[in-house]
Amino acid sequence: MGRLHDGVIAYLHSQETEPRYDGDDLVSFSVDAGPTPWRVHVWVREKAEQVLVHSVYPDGVPADRRSEMAMFLTRVNYGLKMGNFEMDLDDGELRFKTSIDVGAEPLSPALARPLFMSNLTTFSLYLDGITAVIQGEDFETAYAAIDD
Repeated sequence: MGRLHDGVIAYLHSQETEPRYDGDDLVSFSVDAGPTPWRVHVWVREKAEQVLVHSVYPDGVPADRRSEMAMFLTRVNYGLKMGNFEMDLDDGELRFKTSIDVGAEPLSPALARPLFMSNLTTFSLYLDGITAVIQGEDFETAYAAIDD
């Protein structure tokens, strides 16, 4: 596979996570922390020397809630230090992305840990707000509830 792929798999196994292989450059796993389980897709770009981690909201955002969600995500993204939320306005896919460009270095546990932990922690932190907006809450109320 490659050195980055091997580093991703080694890290996930060290965290007792069972990855699913979805092709040469894609690994995924499930997160069942709380009421809304989600999938994580890890894109391993060996030639570009990059690893991208996407936590994906399970059902996407309905068409009638995408404008409100876009406002919510804009508020959230403005204050983030690592990673960003993104939403496909056409199909409603919503995900949180963290990434790293390792250059010639191997993907050591010291590099993998913040890549994965910041992704999972941030997605989990805003998950209730995302769900609230999808269920009809206005973005300002949902954002204020998280800020509290």
